Amino acid sequence: MKKDNTENDIFAWVEWFSELAKNIGKKNQNTLPASINEAIESVLTNKAIKNKKQSIVESEAYDPFSFFYYLAQKNTTNQRKIFFQEVDRVFNINSPLPDFDDGDCWIFPKPTAHTNVLYWQPNKYEPELLWRFFHKIMTIKNIDELPLKATDDEFSNEFQAMLNLSGVGVSKLTETLFLINSNVFFTIDGILTPIANKLSDNLSVNTEKNIKQLQKNIRQNGFAEYLKIMQKIRALFPDKKPYEINYHLWGSEKDMEQEFKQWLRGEITQRGNGFPEDQINNLCKDLRETIPSWDNVSYENLFKIVDPEVINKLYNRCLKGGDLKQLCKDTGNNRPSNALKRYKKFLSKKSSNQGSKKMSNELKEEIKLLKYKKQIILQGSPGTGKTRLAKEIAYCLITGDISSDDENERQVQLNILMQSNQKNINKINAIFETYLEELLIIPTISGRSSFTIIKIMPKYIEVKLSSGKSHRIAKNKILDRLDREDWKTSNSLSPYEVGIAKYIFDIQSKGKPSLNPKTIDIPGLKDLTANLESNKTATPENMPLNLERYKLIQFHPAYTYEDFVRGIVAETDDNGNISYEVKNKILVEMAENAINNPNSSFVLIIDEINRANLSSVLGELIYALEYRGEAVESMYEYEGSREITLPENLYIIGTMNTADRSVGHIDYAIRRRFAFVDVNTDESVILGRANKLLFKKVKTLFDNLSNEFDKNDVMIGHSYFLREDLALALEYEIKPILQEYRKDGVLTCRQKDIEDLEC
Repeated sequence: MKKDNTENDIFAWVEWFSELAKNIGKKNQNTLPASINEAIESVLTNKAIKNKKQSIVESEAYDPFSFFYYLAQKNTTNQRKIFFQEVDRVFNINSPLPDFDDGDCWIFPKPTAHTNVLYWQPNKYEPELLWRFFHKIMTIKNIDELPLKATDDEFSNEFQAMLNLSGVGVSKLTETLFLINSNVFFTIDGILTPIANKLSDNLSVNTEKNIKQLQKNIRQNGFAEYLKIMQKIRALFPDKKPYEINYHLWGSEKDMEQEFKQWLRGEITQRGNGFPEDQINNLCKDLRETIPSWDNVSYENLFKIVDPEVINKLYNRCLKGGDLKQLCKDTGNNRPSNALKRYKKFLSKKSSNQGSKKMSNELKEEIKLLKYKKQIILQGSPGTGKTRLAKEIAYCLITGDISSDDENERQVQLNILMQSNQKNINKINAIFETYLEELLIIPTISGRSSFTIIKIMPKYIEVKLSSGKSHRIAKNKILDRLDREDWKTSNSLSPYEVGIAKYIFDIQSKGKPSLNPKTIDIPGLKDLTANLESNKTATPENMPLNLERYKLIQFHPAYTYEDFVRGIVAETDDNGNISYEVKNKILVEMAENAINNPNSSFVLIIDEINRANLSSVLGELIYALEYRGEAVESMYEYEGSREITLPENLYIIGTMNTADRSVGHIDYAIRRRFAFVDVNTDESVILGRANKLLFKKVKTLFDNLSNEFDKNDVMIGHSYFLREDLALALEYEIKPILQEYRKDGVLTCRQKDIEDLEC
């Protein structure tokens, strides 16, 4: 039974063409003609069709490529309903046809209406090649399969043979490939206008020339070059299918103009006022019509351009000595110049935000992996942003929020994360200093005898019970009980922390003065103790009250088990007497905090994790990493127990510089317990012509790389090319790394090649 396209799906044509390809694939050179003739003969009887000549039948070009190309020619308002309905009937297609009256549902390549059949020329028709290649390309399910095809000599040779057919060029071939399998292939034609300059090394304003150059490269270098271009397109739209990208590019200039208008409404003029609507409309008209109408401007609509460097070139032509200066005079008030200046600023901002969104998508995958594995190592060459990424992952895990798309806001979020730990501890200490003191007796509650506070420590309160025994209570447990008001619901013996929580509550609710003249806002305590997950707009001042949930440390070669897990510490009293006691260190402290707060996430970041001897530093904790929630025996006894447990809600993120050859070895036992995530250099986030050019110059030096090294392990990261003072970064950061690489035999280039670098 045929499906109904009731939802007016703009991508319904994709499924329809896919099913048509499958049904044609069941036929062959001998059986396909009958079906084509049946469909066309039925169409010829329709009086609405004025042109009765049907070249595909006359030429007897009965192959899938010719038929798909021919059918796409009929994508016109008057013809699509007649032709596509008959093909739908003859080939018995169950997928719904696109809505005939909605032009947005028919956005796919439409060849010139009167072009002769694509793949047929007298005495040069090769149906066996066409059928063979058709069967190969229609069965490819994912673009990730294409790299293997590029190494397949038979596939590459057949692709080149298709291009060599008379009358077949890159544009026609890729359009037909896209129609047959739009989940995998892209068209290399005018649809790429908005992004052509990003796909080419040439930053010429003339996008048409850039597209022609892309096509020329494919003709010369074959399928490998086609794949390279498709991978670049995919990198620009990482979460979209080819048919979605096609639709996006088709409507990009229309959408871009609306987006630009909306952006202008939030901007201010040089006089400090907002842009009036008539001025916004004039600026858009200049970009859409006025500037393109000027001589030597090779665009129908500047809203098709998404590269700020190209717009900047046009803007420079409006300045003194430029050929567009006269246009500015003719229009008055330098309107074209102002339009280009504003549009360039808009594109730069948009480009930055797109890079952030890409980062957000990557974060989701890494957070998913961390939640599954509990500990990951971000590995990459220097300057790829490993530590920054680790902090962003920590922020997302702790707050339950995703980091902002805006670079400035995201930096504020990271600063909040860095500042919040100490502020939280200060708030906690202030509460207990205000309402509790040593030798204070806590009254009886729910079956418990009264007890006495004998010591207030940074993270614990020690009490003396009526039995004479002492007992430690974690401060965060008391705060949790206070927030939940557990004494109101408990019908059994209440824990000691409930008694302390009720004592604090009673002092405040009865309006009694605090024990300490320092006061804090206890009525706001619930807000302070609220879970981070419910506070999406946390700031350093309203950050939820909690013990340290985030910590960043850096390993070094001398780092030991006693520094990281648990060890003996020498203490000197006021009289100079030395005593030795066992202390928990950062890992166990965070583990205990996490155990006491099972509904919260705790993140420990270990920068340069491979600089220490991990096997020695972790000791028996190697086992605990894999078996969360199970106690392991420490070599040191602490408060009568040797047990250490790593809970499920403690996450560990390590960073590792893959270019550092002086680091310790990470053995198999460690590797098995960590998931390794590659953080490579991302050229797409480098903005600005000078920055991009310098990166390309540096990148070429890594073509002369020792065979011992992988390029991704040593390539200088993008962060070095994002510096505001690029010249300083080059002289004092980039060149020293390159010189060290050359000294260590990583690079085999000449010293002069490094010295000659400039920006």
